[in-house]
Amino acid sequence: MTHPSQPTDALPRTGPPAHTQEMPAVPPPPATPAGDQHDAAAFVPGLAAPPAAPSSRRWSYGPRLRAIALGVTLVLLALVFLTWGLAVGREPLWSAATLWSVFAFACTAWILLAFVPDAPGRSRLRPRFGWRAALGGLAGLAVFWLLVALPQAATNRGFLLTAAFAAAIAAVWTSPNRPVAGRD
Repeated sequence: MTHPSQPTDALPRTGPPAHTQEMPAVPPPPATPAGDQHDAAAFVPGLAAPPAAPSSRRWSYGPRLRAIALGVTLVLLALVFLTWGLAVGREPLWSAATLWSVFAFACTAWILLAFVPDAPGRSRLRPRFGWRAALGGLAGLAVFWLLVALPQAATNRGFLLTAAFAAAIAAVWTSPNRPVAGRD
């Protein structure tokens, strides 16, 4: 019988005995350009090279994709507020002012064009077409807001239509196709 602190051979060994294993050869230090001090400072002689960077094929949720997701969410929120604002009240605007309601809904949906990515070489559309078209939709929604929503600003309907207009403005503002000074 063995003492619990003594090693036992109860577990099978899967490799060669420890005293016969060879140490792996140390690779030579990587050649670094003269101006690249970051990699040279990170290399320590006698240690293996740092692990490779993760594969670039992983999904990357960069700022452009986040801006598109935020903008589309804001347009959908604007559509919800607009639909709710058009339906609230004693006489819904869908029945009282059908053409204005359809116009406002179409202008708000038109803002989604701001989030269609530009495809140079594959598209017949001019660069930033979607963003410019979305500005047209926002201008139409501004006309609707001035003529229909603003006179009813003190009501629940006015609040909802104003919230829809604000969400539409924020959506166009967050468009990744929006020209920004210094970014182009």
